[in-house]
Amino acid sequence: MIVDFTIENFGPFRDETVLSMQATGMKGLPGNISESKFAKNGLLTSAIVFGANASGKSYLTKAFSALRYMVADTRHDETQFPWYQPFRMSERCLTFPVRIRIKFVEKSVLYDYAISYSADRIVYEHLYHYPKNRRACVFLRTGPLTFEQAKKSIAGLTNGSSAYLAVASKLNDAVCSIVSKYILERVICLGSNLLPLVARSCVYLSESQDRKNMAMSGLKYADFGITDFQWTEESVDSSELERLMPPEMYRGISDAERQTVKRMDIRLKHSFRSSDDSGLEEVLPLEIESSGTQNMFGLLGPLTDVLSNGGVLIIDEFGSTFHPMLSRWIVSQFSDQTGDIRAQLIANSHDMELMDTKEVLRRDQIWFTDKDRATGAAELYALSDFDGIRKNADIAKAYLNGRYDAIPHILSGKMKP
Repeated sequence: MIVDFTIENFGPFRDETVLSMQATGMKGLPGNISESKFAKNGLLTSAIVFGANASGKSYLTKAFSALRYMVADTRHDETQFPWYQPFRMSERCLTFPVRIRIKFVEKSVLYDYAISYSADRIVYEHLYHYPKNRRACVFLRTGPLTFEQAKKSIAGLTNGSSAYLAVASKLNDAVCSIVSKYILERVICLGSNLLPLVARSCVYLSESQDRKNMAMSGLKYADFGITDFQWTEESVDSSELERLMPPEMYRGISDAERQTVKRMDIRLKHSFRSSDDSGLEEVLPLEIESSGTQNMFGLLGPLTDVLSNGGVLIIDEFGSTFHPMLSRWIVSQFSDQTGDIRAQLIANSHDMELMDTKEVLRRDQIWFTDKDRATGAAELYALSDFDGIRKNADIAKAYLNGRYDAIPHILSGKMKP
């Protein structure tokens, strides 16, 4: 489980910004907390970030993707990093490195990994772990090719554009492999459009009857009326492929490659009862289902994976195609976890129905992003940072009234040519 996630000089976040998953000492919704010896009050199972458009919410979730990119593989020296996106409203910051740090618990051990990088160089990197509840340094990098603590054999193979963590993982270093695997496999980042995930979700859920049963039970509880799904894969005729693809793309693939293009036909089974109480079933192609159903089906694969195997689900623009009650239900799946599997949800959203401190989220799970209109710098803060909030307060109403900032300042008036 993630303990803290820190970024600095990334997108609109000029200054050090920390999203903490450590619960505060407040009471309420105990099912939203997982006990941990590394957090006095436990670790939160979810955190939802709210804020105006262009306030930095998406950059917070993008930072997780940036971290995954930086440790995913080794690179050629002087590689230009697409995820080098410093704060652009200051000339000084344009030459400063981006800094990302993650602290997480995996199998009762705390890990602390940080990386700082410029446009084409990694300028700092460290990994500490706490195998016996005491900090031990795995490696420390203070420059592109400067290592104060590291295995010489690995450091010698690490160029200025590659993360030491990536090189060490390829060479099967035990501790580095655990951290790399967690970041790349257990931190799952999703965009707002979940449709591209539908095919992968189908394949993933079909590989195990337990996975499929879990997904189908979810669709039942969420009132979709779907009782099963089936899919087939078929080759795409060359003439149809030419019609579907842009001409330059079609010309760019060989005849052999054209023969390997497949199309998935996904169908969902709906069960109904007629007026005479007889059972009716209808199998419908996914394409005619609502966008909410299609997006939910795309989410089912990653959601089932995280809830079954542990990890963190990161979602940008969460709930944008879902009914508010469905969004609440998805958040509730991360509460009251039993057994050894621990899952977390971190998302940004405009769904104010989630601002329910009685049934959905604690105040330390509700976060806001706000941008300084003078400097363009964004800040992140939690609802729990505010004093004097009554237990029965209407958080959504207070938010819309500007009590916590993080809302757009819209001027009255008509659009004019």
